[in-house]
Amino acid sequence: MAFFPHPSHFFDSLGITADDLVAGKQVQVDGAVLRELIQMALSATKIDEDGYRRYDDIDKAVEAGAIENVSEHYFLSGYFEGRFAVSADFDSQWYMNTYPDVHYAITNGEIESAKQHYLETGWYEWRAPSAGTVDYVKKWDRLLK
Repeated sequence: MAFFPHPSHFFDSLGITADDLVAGKQVQVDGAVLRELIQMALSATKIDEDGYRRYDDIDKAVEAGAIENVSEHYFLSGYFEGRFAVSADFDSQWYMNTYPDVHYAITNGEIESAKQHYLETGWYEWRAPSAGTVDYVKKWDRLLK
Protein backbone atom coordinates (compact mmCIF):
# COMPACT_ATOMS: atom_id res chain seq x y z
CA MET A 1 0.00 0.00 0.00
CA ALA A 2 1.29 3.45 -0.89
CA PHE A 3 1.94 5.95 1.87
CA PHE A 4 2.91 9.59 1.84
CA PRO A 5 3.69 11.52 5.03
CA HIS A 6 1.65 14.40 6.38
CA PRO A 7 2.74 17.64 4.64
CA SER A 8 4.07 19.15 7.86
CA HIS A 9 6.40 16.18 8.38
CA PHE A 10 7.54 16.22 4.78
CA PHE A 11 8.11 19.96 4.52
CA ASP A 12 9.62 20.32 8.02
CA SER A 13 12.17 17.59 7.33
CA LEU A 14 13.23 19.36 4.14
CA GLY A 15 13.24 22.78 5.80
CA ILE A 16 10.73 24.20 3.34
CA THR A 17 7.10 25.25 3.21
CA ALA A 18 4.44 24.65 0.60
CA ASP A 19 4.94 28.29 -0.44
CA ASP A 20 8.49 27.40 -1.51
CA LEU A 21 7.17 25.01 -4.15
CA VAL A 22 6.70 27.49 -6.98
CA ALA A 23 8.44 28.00 -10.30
CA GLY A 24 11.69 29.89 -9.98
CA LYS A 25 12.07 29.28 -6.25
CA GLN A 26 15.16 27.22 -5.43
CA VAL A 27 15.15 24.82 -2.51
CA GLN A 28 17.99 22.73 -1.14
CA VAL A 29 17.55 19.04 -0.51
CA ASP A 30 20.16 16.80 1.02
CA GLY A 31 21.51 14.43 -1.64
CA ALA A 32 20.77 11.33 0.45
CA VAL A 33 17.19 12.47 0.97
CA LEU A 34 16.75 13.15 -2.74
CA ARG A 35 18.15 9.70 -3.55
CA GLU A 36 15.66 8.10 -1.15
CA LEU A 37 12.79 10.10 -2.69
CA ILE A 38 13.82 8.91 -6.16
CA GLN A 39 14.02 5.31 -4.91
CA MET A 40 10.55 5.55 -3.40
CA ALA A 41 9.14 6.98 -6.63
CA LEU A 42 10.84 4.22 -8.65
CA SER A 43 9.48 1.54 -6.37
CA ALA A 44 5.94 2.55 -7.39
CA THR A 45 6.69 1.33 -10.92
CA LYS A 46 6.73 -2.21 -12.23
CA ILE A 47 9.66 -3.26 -14.36
CA ASP A 48 10.25 -6.07 -16.82
CA GLU A 49 12.55 -8.13 -14.60
CA ASP A 50 13.53 -10.51 -17.39
CA GLY A 51 14.44 -7.52 -19.53
CA TYR A 52 16.58 -6.06 -16.74
CA ARG A 53 18.49 -9.32 -16.60
CA ARG A 54 19.81 -8.59 -20.10
CA TYR A 55 22.75 -7.02 -18.27
CA ASP A 56 25.18 -9.93 -18.01
CA ASP A 57 26.43 -9.01 -14.55
CA ILE A 58 22.88 -8.73 -13.23
CA ASP A 59 21.90 -12.07 -14.72
CA LYS A 60 25.02 -13.73 -13.26
CA ALA A 61 24.38 -12.17 -9.84
CA VAL A 62 20.81 -13.43 -9.87
CA GLU A 63 21.95 -16.92 -10.89
CA ALA A 64 24.56 -16.90 -8.12
CA GLY A 65 21.99 -15.75 -5.56
CA ALA A 66 23.75 -12.43 -4.95
CA ILE A 67 20.62 -10.57 -6.11
CA GLU A 68 17.39 -11.94 -4.71
CA ASN A 69 14.99 -9.26 -5.90
CA VAL A 70 15.70 -7.88 -9.38
CA SER A 71 13.27 -4.96 -9.09
CA GLU A 72 14.69 -3.95 -5.74
CA HIS A 73 18.21 -4.00 -7.18
CA TYR A 74 17.09 -1.65 -9.93
CA PHE A 75 15.33 0.72 -7.52
CA LEU A 76 18.22 0.82 -5.05
CA SER A 77 21.23 0.91 -7.35
CA GLY A 78 20.66 -0.01 -11.00
CA TYR A 79 18.89 3.23 -11.88
CA PHE A 80 21.66 5.26 -10.26
CA GLU A 81 24.25 3.26 -12.23
CA GLY A 82 22.56 4.41 -15.45
CA ARG A 83 20.98 1.04 -16.13
CA PHE A 84 17.60 0.84 -17.75
CA ALA A 85 14.62 -1.39 -17.04
CA VAL A 86 11.66 -1.34 -19.39
CA SER A 87 8.29 -0.76 -17.82
CA ALA A 88 6.37 -3.98 -17.30
CA ASP A 89 3.48 -2.47 -19.25
CA PHE A 90 5.50 -1.86 -22.43
CA ASP A 91 3.12 -2.31 -25.38
CA SER A 92 5.00 -3.14 -28.58
CA GLN A 93 1.99 -2.85 -30.89
CA TRP A 94 0.92 0.49 -29.44
CA TYR A 95 4.52 1.76 -29.61
CA MET A 96 4.84 0.88 -33.32
CA ASN A 97 1.43 2.36 -34.13
CA THR A 98 2.18 5.55 -32.23
CA TYR A 99 5.68 6.04 -33.62
CA PRO A 100 5.59 5.32 -37.37
CA ASP A 101 9.36 5.76 -37.64
CA VAL A 102 9.78 2.74 -35.36
CA HIS A 103 7.41 0.64 -37.48
CA TYR A 104 9.34 1.75 -40.58
CA ALA A 105 12.71 0.86 -39.01
CA ILE A 106 11.47 -2.60 -38.02
CA THR A 107 9.94 -3.21 -41.46
CA ASN A 108 13.22 -2.23 -43.12
CA GLY A 109 15.35 -4.38 -40.83
CA GLU A 110 17.08 -1.43 -39.16
CA ILE A 111 16.04 -2.64 -35.71
CA GLU A 112 14.63 -5.94 -34.46
CA SER A 113 11.75 -4.78 -32.32
CA ALA A 114 9.84 -1.92 -30.74
CA LYS A 115 11.34 -2.86 -27.39
CA GLN A 116 14.86 -2.65 -28.81
CA HIS A 117 14.11 0.83 -30.11
CA TYR A 118 12.71 1.89 -26.76
CA LEU A 119 15.74 0.53 -24.93
CA GLU A 120 18.27 2.10 -27.27
CA THR A 121 16.70 5.47 -28.04
CA GLY A 122 13.00 5.81 -27.21
CA TRP A 123 13.47 6.26 -23.48
CA TYR A 124 15.99 9.04 -24.07
CA GLU A 125 13.67 10.71 -26.59
CA TRP A 126 10.82 10.93 -24.06
CA ARG A 127 8.70 8.39 -25.95
CA ALA A 128 5.97 6.71 -23.93
CA PRO A 129 6.16 2.90 -23.58
CA SER A 130 2.37 2.45 -23.60
CA ALA A 131 -0.87 4.38 -23.88
CA GLY A 132 -1.26 4.40 -20.12
CA THR A 133 2.06 6.20 -19.60
CA VAL A 134 1.68 9.07 -22.09
CA ASP A 135 0.53 11.65 -19.55
CA TYR A 136 3.24 10.64 -17.07
CA VAL A 137 5.96 10.90 -19.71
CA LYS A 138 4.70 14.34 -20.75
CA LYS A 139 4.65 15.50 -17.13
CA TRP A 140 8.19 14.25 -16.44
CA ASP A 141 9.39 15.84 -19.69
CA ARG A 142 7.82 19.17 -18.76
CA LEU A 143 9.20 19.08 -15.22
CA LEU A 144 12.76 18.08 -16.07
CA LYS A 145 13.42 20.15 -19.17
